Amino acid sequence: MILIIIKKRKEPESILMLNRGLKRIRKRRRDMELELRNIEQGYQAECQLDFYLERIGINSNDVVLLQDLRLPAADRQSFFQIDNLLLTAHFAVNIDVKSQPGTFTFQNNARNFQYALHGKKYGMMHPISQVEEQCDQLRSWLGTQWENYPIVNLVALADPNAEIVTDSSSDWVYDWVMPFALLKKSFKRNSHVAPPKRYLSRYGQLL
Repeated sequence: MILIIIKKRKEPESILMLNRGLKRIRKRRRDMELELRNIEQGYQAECQLDFYLERIGINSNDVVLLQDLRLPAADRQSFFQIDNLLLTAHFAVNIDVKSQPGTFTFQNNARNFQYALHGKKYGMMHPISQVEEQCDQLRSWLGTQWENYPIVNLVALADPNAEIVTDSSSDWVYDWVMPFALLKKSFKRNSHVAPPKRYLSRYGQLL
């Protein structure tokens, strides 16, 4: 596999800003330290993903990797963000990383989702709904020329101790949500016919 990185991730500016703020501000330090810790945890998880992606082989085809994308949404008034988008000659992969430990529970054919840590429930957007919305927005941005190009949506869990729990109606979730170590298997399952490779770099530059 030849990995072409057109847009590479950078350390979030918010980390630098929060570090500067902590040096100057005494009030709200606890809230700022928590926010900084969460942002740093997310960034470190994204960097861990890069390690796994470099070791995934996809039928020796070129792969265009785009990170930290921010594109106009379909409403033409807002933007949507994709953290990791891989373009291959056969399919694209949209990967959203979750850095949190804890338990991700999917029930009722995955219409219901709950996130819990140490037995306490916390609010979190439905991970599958999130990547589906990203995919819808991306298809709208790409236009009809790529309407038949398969886009695989994955939620990757950075913490190896994170647990996925489903009921019998939601077993299909395991094809969408997985630890980093299982990403390679998911890539190998997707080998569809798609637009010629010459389009990949062109769209990669546009993105």
